[in-house]
Amino acid sequence: MKKYYRISLDIDNSPLHLLKSVLLAMYVMIFVNIFMGSMGGIPSFIGFLSVFYLLRGMVEAGNRISHQLALESRTEIKYMLANYLIIYTLLWGINKILVILSKVSGWGNINGLTLKDYLASMYGETMLEKWAYLFTGLLMFSFILSLFPLVIIRRKKAWIGYLFADSIFFALVCFVISRISKIYVAKELRKRAVCVLDVMLLCELPRKWEAVVYIVAILLFLAVMGEFIYTFSLRIFAPGKGKKIDIPTYLNSNTVINLYKKKRLILMTAILVVMMMVGVGVYFFAPGKHNEKYRKVAEYLTTDTTFGPIVYGKRIYIPVDRHFNYVDNGKALGYVAYKNKECDNRFYQLAISNVLYGDRKSKNREFLQLDGAEQNSYIRAEALAKNRHWENDNVFLLWDEDWSGESLYSKETTGYSECSKELVMSLYEEFGDVKYDPKDFEDYDAYFTIRGYSDMKQVVESEIPYGNWVGCILVKDNCFYYGNYDNKITGVPLLNLLKVIGYQG
Repeated sequence: MKKYYRISLDIDNSPLHLLKSVLLAMYVMIFVNIFMGSMGGIPSFIGFLSVFYLLRGMVEAGNRISHQLALESRTEIKYMLANYLIIYTLLWGINKILVILSKVSGWGNINGLTLKDYLASMYGETMLEKWAYLFTGLLMFSFILSLFPLVIIRRKKAWIGYLFADSIFFALVCFVISRISKIYVAKELRKRAVCVLDVMLLCELPRKWEAVVYIVAILLFLAVMGEFIYTFSLRIFAPGKGKKIDIPTYLNSNTVINLYKKKRLILMTAILVVMMMVGVGVYFFAPGKHNEKYRKVAEYLTTDTTFGPIVYGKRIYIPVDRHFNYVDNGKALGYVAYKNKECDNRFYQLAISNVLYGDRKSKNREFLQLDGAEQNSYIRAEALAKNRHWENDNVFLLWDEDWSGESLYSKETTGYSECSKELVMSLYEEFGDVKYDPKDFEDYDAYFTIRGYSDMKQVVESEIPYGNWVGCILVKDNCFYYGNYDNKITGVPLLNLLKVIGYQG
């Protein structure tokens, strides 16, 4: 093997060979990203560029190892195929790790996350969540394996023909996988799936063993592909029978050089055409506006995504029953993350994509609109405090943090307790307009929203009973607070509140 590596260092290092290697590596990277998904574009590019430049350069330089080490073609192919896979996998892995470390260390877009937190947000915490990435990774590896014959095919027409046929084959494989898997994807999400990884992430498999079937199937596909590539490579690389070639006398050296230049021009043109076709595919088939990537700009302060407040720009915004047409006429500000969650993962961008919108002209935004898996409208808490519409209401409900999930389960509105107007008025008279602090919502034991209504009919007949915002209750260490931790509820209001929620302290 030492002699093998020493011989391998003698490669074709011409600018033309480097250019072909770069173009082909770019094609491989774009093909993987379009049809299979984001499995590390830069690592794929660097890995394939290096391995193709090294091994193809050795072949083009005429370094038949069998001529120097007395190896048969079968052994020579084993050496080359093993090095092809090892070098690519090693370089892909190293560069993928560097990309992840750059994200965690702050060189990239994520700050304040540990390596474990980042990996969990990107790939999930359980194998059932990670299976989509494992499946797509094995599919990508199969595609890279299928490109090995490009290293050893010498005839240019055959080389171009194989690249074209292999690309068509894997494009069809990806299409078939996506079509079959979309059976398990919700109809409203199918348009967002534009590659295999998207479909795999959006799949809702009824049983866990189905994910295992997918993994076993792709492993079998990888094994069959490996056997085919090895056999095919032996056939095209084995020395052929001797054949006498009569060169016409009219072909002088200048004519031969011109023919070589002509063939080289044809090859470069064909590669550029393929690259343009891929570019057209990116333009027409890439995700649309709904899949644009934004950064996180806001976060839910509670797990209640309907009545719970959000924080944007260090200010708290309260949900209101109003409609703003900011999605069409406003400005997209960025993603809204669920409480203690991140937005920097493909599943969020595909299946959730909660994008916050605001007035395009205003900088000190009073109103906001949310569109995505959750849809809501918000008003800045300070502005809402000026309009005490709840004073005209007769019914007041105390909603717990999980009321939405409870209502979905029971098929009727639930998860609330009715409280008297006297209790609400006593809280307001004691504490007045509340100044909310996002830090108070970081570590609470329980949370309740207080909203007012004209009557119970308004609650029952409304799809989402917004009513009028009154305030919220935070519970921490068996103590109750009105809006913030400076407003501790005590005395008669506390006793009345405990009766309302049936609290046993």
